[in-house]
Amino acid sequence: HDLTAAEADIAAAVKYVAEHDDELAESYEADLATAQGWLSDGRAELRRAKPDYLKTSELAKNAHAHADSVLKHCRSDVEQLARLRQQDEAAKREALRAIKEASAYISSHSEASTAAEWQEAKILFSNGDAIKTEIKSEQTAHTDQTEALTLRISWFGQATDRAQYALQQAMDDVRDAAEAAAAAAARLRRQRDEDSVYSSRSYSWPSYSSPSFSDFGGGGGSS
Repeated sequence: HDLTAAEADIAAAVKYVAEHDDELAESYEADLATAQGWLSDGRAELRRAKPDYLKTSELAKNAHAHADSVLKHCRSDVEQLARLRQQDEAAKREALRAIKEASAYISSHSEASTAAEWQEAKILFSNGDAIKTEIKSEQTAHTDQTEALTLRISWFGQATDRAQYALQQAMDDVRDAAEAAAAAAARLRRQRDEDSVYSSRSYSWPSYSSPSFSDFGGGGGSS
């Protein structure tokens, strides 16, 4: 019974490894070969004239534990890659969104001075997108893809950060320009007001009417 259960466990692990061969390290196949060896030894022991059932049971337990461990690690590796692929796709989408948002704002506001940062974000994105999740060898299939995806996610994250920085700086530039324009307009209004007050206060000489001769008591009659 123990050997039959171990054989089922090994078969399940072998099937899983075959289905995800391009995502798993080749070392797992060697681990399963070890479990299969213990299973074969157990079968051989049972065929002896006087089998050592304790030994058979021990071999079956070892084979079962090893196969179970391999399957557990394989599933963990495959799930890890699935999560990384999802993170990669999400990071790429977010980087593209941030770059497009920054591009639209900067191109429509001449006051913005962060075009260089926006261009840098595009370069960072291109660096990430250029990394391909190719398998260099069967021995390093999982490691190759894990490292590639991790690098892509990092580049996309940097691109997002740089694009968001460019957008924020551009918005600050536009705000500063608006504040500077408002301040200049206020100064101009004050100057005009001051000029108007000065003009209205300009001094003018008073006018006097010339006195007539009679104002001094002079008469024109005879004595």
